[in-house]
This record gives sequence, structure tokens and C-alpha cells, in this order.
Amino acid sequence: MEIGGGDIGFCTGTLIGRHMILTAAHCFDDALGTALTGTVSTKVSYARTGTTWSCMTGTPSSGKCTTNRDVWVRRLQRVDAQADMAVVFTANAGGTFSNVTAGDAADGIYAGYLGSTEPYTFYGRGYYHYNGTGSGVMRFMNDSLKWVGAEHFVTDADDIRVCEGDSGGPYFLRNTTWIFGIHSNSEKPGDDKCAEVGGKARGMRISSTRMTQINNFRSFDGLPACTPYSSSFPDYWVCE
Repeated sequence: MEIGGGDIGFCTGTLIGRHMILTAAHCFDDALGTALTGTVSTKVSYARTGTTWSCMTGTPSSGKCTTNRDVWVRRLQRVDAQADMAVVFTANAGGTFSNVTAGDAADGIYAGYLGSTEPYTFYGRGYYHYNGTGSGVMRFMNDSLKWVGAEHFVTDADDIRVCEGDSGGPYFLRNTTWIFGIHSNSEKPGDDKCAEVGGKARGMRISSTRMTQINNFRSFDGLPACTPYSSSFPDYWVCE
């Protein structure tokens, strides 16, 4: 997402519904100030897999969209002072993604128990890239969490490091399609755009409390609530 057309910032997000993106709340601080909700002019590009990108309208150029659209943003930041999390709604943004179907959204959200050594896979498409290959390069890293709290988690920046623009990118339980959190911030030396090797990266958990808030926000946009997958997997939520 190029917020303000790229003039304000660049962040990563994840579809958790056909018209709903989960990302970091701080991405919209400059655009919204202290407001909890608002519309923000944003270029939103979407990739189902790899580098096959599409836009809400028009054709992307070099993986980026060229048309700004006003998307509706609802932040959790003012509801929970520690929550660097927001939902973005695109249904009323003047168009839909040309290649998004109902089944393309992430299969589910995991709001259950996380261990301090939980293996994960992180995805990001940051504006900067730690090895100099340029901006907007989708990449992933596999590692294990180092510390887990009720609302947050911490891991180390190792071989593949998070950079500016990766904020809001998803953390999946390894070998699943269950999102359990998003990237918030990391330790960067000086003016560097990427985390230093061994530096700490901090993420926000999608807790059961935040799952309730997400469902409330979905209702504001006329979207159905995310529901438990089954009685056997009550902490795994499916969002249509």
C-alpha cells in the first residue's frame, strides 16, 4: 500500500476478507493524526502469488498501481493504546481488484496459544530491501519467536531482515495459512532502513480481544463476522 500515493508511507498488508486488509496502524499516523477512522488516498496493489500484481482499477506498472483511491481505515490504536493494528476497507474505493476472488483471502486468523519458540513465516514487500535488490520485492523469512506476551511477540532479525515498508506484513504459523500477527517495528541502527542483524523485531498478536474488535469493524462495512473454524479449532477464525 502506497499511502498518500507513496508521499506519506509504504506498508504491507494482508487480505483477511475480499475487501478487508489487515495492516499496522502507525502507517496512517501522518494521514489521520489522532483520528480513529477516516478515508485515506492510497494506491493499493495486490498479488495472489509471486509477482502477479493487480490494482483496484487499471493495470499496475512494475508491480505498483498508478491510481489513488480513497480507502476507509479503522484503527485499533486508540481503542487499545498498545495496539499497532488497523483494518482497511476497499469495497467502496471506486473499484475492486481485478483478480481477487472470495477464496483468495488468507484462509484464517489464529488467536490461540503461542509458544515462545513457535516457528513462523513472515512475508513483506518493503519499500527498501536489506540486500539492495530494490523496492517492492516480495520476500519471506522463516524463524522462531523469542518471546511471547498476551498482546505482543518479539523475534530476532537474522539472515532475512525486516525493512521500512514491511510494517503490517503477516506472520503465519509455519506450514499453515493461519495468520497470528503482524509486524510493527524493529531496531534499526542510525538512519538505516532495515533492522540490524540480531536486532529485535516486534509484532502484534491477533488476540481474541482484537478478533472481537475486527468483527465489530467488519460490521460497520456490512461484512459478515469472522467465525470459528469448528468446535475442534475454536481459536482458528475464517473470514469470508
